[in-house]
Amino acid sequence: MDFNEALSTFQDTSRDVSTLHQLDLAIRMTELFSGILKRVGADQQKTNLSLEELIGLIEEQKDAIDQTDALRQALIEKDQATDRLIQGIIAVVDQLEDFYRYFEDKPEDAMYQQLQLMWSNVHSILAAIGLVLIDRAGTPYYPEWHQAERVFSDPREPSGQVIRILRSGYVRNGRVLRKALVVVNEIREKTEPPDEPMNREDNPPDEFKEMDPWV
Repeated sequence: MDFNEALSTFQDTSRDVSTLHQLDLAIRMTELFSGILKRVGADQQKTNLSLEELIGLIEEQKDAIDQTDALRQALIEKDQATDRLIQGIIAVVDQLEDFYRYFEDKPEDAMYQQLQLMWSNVHSILAAIGLVLIDRAGTPYYPEWHQAERVFSDPREPSGQVIRILRSGYVRNGRVLRKALVVVNEIREKTEPPDEPMNREDNPPDEFKEMDPWV
């Protein structure tokens, strides 16, 4: 065999081996790059899913907040409507009570006996809707429940006792909607008159003399 021809064949073979090696290296790099792209794509997909989940949770939270605000507003409106209804009921009951109190000084009158039964039924009806009346005489005066409209002095009754109800008060859910207007007993101690009248400038004005200390 000619030496030059053999050398040429060897060089061609070397070139072929080098080309195959480069091709194999390129394929491997392509596979590696493809794997990296797939991994990045998977991570990107997970990131997108996480973002979508986060956005979904935010939207759900926003919807829950909106629903809570709407429910709170509905409850406020319901309470306001209930308060208006209760005030209307109290106004109607006040008219019945005025009639009842008018006959209170006539216990032997048949009309009073019928009104007394009616007033007892009113108690039961109001209690069923959560309204409690403050309308008991013969109890101590409590500023939280009573408003003294008049003061009466009766030595037979304890001082500071409610001796008459002029208009009932109302309590709902432990809250006083209106205090009862009452007459309170006050026993004033008798004092000896002064030896000399007070000086003119010491005398209180007439309007202060008529003031009711309980009001």
